[in-house]
Amino acid sequence: MNKPDLGKAMLGGFLGTLAMTVLFWGGKVAGLPDLDLAAIVGAIFNGGLLPATASTAWWAGLLVHFVLGVWLLPLGYVCAFYPIYWGPPVLRGILYAIGLWIVMSLLMLPMMQLGVFGFKTVHPMWFLGSFFLIHVLYGAILGVVAGGERSTGNNRSTAAPV
Repeated sequence: MNKPDLGKAMLGGFLGTLAMTVLFWGGKVAGLPDLDLAAIVGAIFNGGLLPATASTAWWAGLLVHFVLGVWLLPLGYVCAFYPIYWGPPVLRGILYAIGLWIVMSLLMLPMMQLGVFGFKTVHPMWFLGSFFLIHVLYGAILGVVAGGERSTGNNRSTAAPV
């Protein structure tokens, strides 16, 4: 089996994390509810409360968000999860990201006082849907950039007929 390159996976993780972060911040500009990922993760360092933008806890949250998205999650994708998923790299990345979304929604969000699947947020359905879609985007970017074995759906031999 041809595993994806770890360096490419980390590049995909960086691009996916950057896309997630920009889209959430960009949503505020478009009049959508504010979903500041640095603040959401920074709540861990602020007693479960969302920290003010540019505070120490906010910067710590942004750092943790990027460390996870750029290094740790791509490493887990390449070494542990890529071999057990099926399909083209983009599908494998999306399946991996859906798993991350479930873990975040069931374990991490309640620890950040946001409730299971974010149901304690001001706009729970907006949060649920956007949080899901942004993780799918991360996974798609990770899978495409990381590459790896591609399913062609063609099992014909390339040997010349006898």
